[in-house]
Amino acid sequence: MQKRYYAPWFETLRQWALTPEQIKLELPPAAWARLSEDGLGEAWKKGAVPDHPALRGLPQLREALAALPNPDSDALRHAADWMSVRFEAEKRRRAQMGFDDMLTRLDAALQGPNGDRLAEVIRLQFPVALIDEFQDTDPLQYRIFDRIYRVAENDQDCALLLIGDPKQAIYAFRGADIHTYLRARGDTAGRHENLDTNFRSSQAMVTAVNRVFEQAEQNFAAGAFLFRKGDDNPMPFLPVQARGRKEVWCCNGEPAPALTAWLLESEEPLTGDVYRREMAERCASEMTALLQAGQQGSAGFARSDQPLAPVRPADMAVLVRTGREAQLIRDARRAQCVSVRQGLGAGNPTGAGCVALVARLCRARKRPPAARGAGQPQPAPQLAGAGTVESGRAPVGAAGRSVP
Repeated sequence: MQKRYYAPWFETLRQWALTPEQIKLELPPAAWARLSEDGLGEAWKKGAVPDHPALRGLPQLREALAALPNPDSDALRHAADWMSVRFEAEKRRRAQMGFDDMLTRLDAALQGPNGDRLAEVIRLQFPVALIDEFQDTDPLQYRIFDRIYRVAENDQDCALLLIGDPKQAIYAFRGADIHTYLRARGDTAGRHENLDTNFRSSQAMVTAVNRVFEQAEQNFAAGAFLFRKGDDNPMPFLPVQARGRKEVWCCNGEPAPALTAWLLESEEPLTGDVYRREMAERCASEMTALLQAGQQGSAGFARSDQPLAPVRPADMAVLVRTGREAQLIRDARRAQCVSVRQGLGAGNPTGAGCVALVARLCRARKRPPAARGAGQPQPAPQLAGAGTVESGRAPVGAAGRSVP
């Protein structure tokens, strides 16, 4: 454990302890992790691991600080309530309503004294309803449909068909709730049908994804999606088959792995910003290397009756979680003089032709990821058999060095 890391941490702790009016403790996440008993035990190379009441008390201190009331909360709650009341009053004054108002007012009417009659009228007018992408339904929407169609009762005089995939639930930011999906799954127990064939991705990609999720389903007590409790698993992982594709993703004349996990290792923890930046640069380097290989005729899509189709920028997509991560990819690609379109419509990826970062797999590792300049990245753990999921070193820069 290097002094350049722990000296500033201890100084921050000292100044915080000497300043009673200072409530917030500005320690980076790496400090909390490394100064814990497990963190010290992992980093300490010689002699006995330091044991001190202050170090043992750091986890409790962090929890206590996190539990302190935030004075901003009451002010923000008051402001939100005031704005909501004012907004409703202004809409009434202007005789206007929005899409949310149609939902809230229908829900209020269905819960009111004439709710039964209203539900019956709607049910008679629309005896069959189908909701696609149901995983994006929010609690209010499902309450409306449940009030009308009485889902758990399985009324034979009407039908409500729900089509959804919880793995694709991406609208939590606007109220979609996975627990709404789970409630509907419980209300329809014994009446489920599963689509078991993927018609878009390659056989290798589907096999690889199946393998990753099956490992999690079998090895984690809570299952692949962390909802299993004992024998009750409301969201099991169900492997699927693949129709496959005519083209096969190949490098150097051989079918290439569909999924590769990259991992950076280091003696010291990385900050999230550094990790994301370095992985973005390595991703950009790998994309450049693949495009160069495509120009040389050694990377692309092979068909039995056609010559190799070289990989092109339109065949690539980088899946990210945030706009910040997307911008890091753009910056890294621009630094290598290759343009990238951000957002929808950037080509037509086919699964095996995508370059994907699976950084979150690294959470399963006990050792921290690599720090800048801490040597070459180490191979990630083997996740499955050859030809299914490949592990390997994070790519280095085009000049043969670790990307800075």
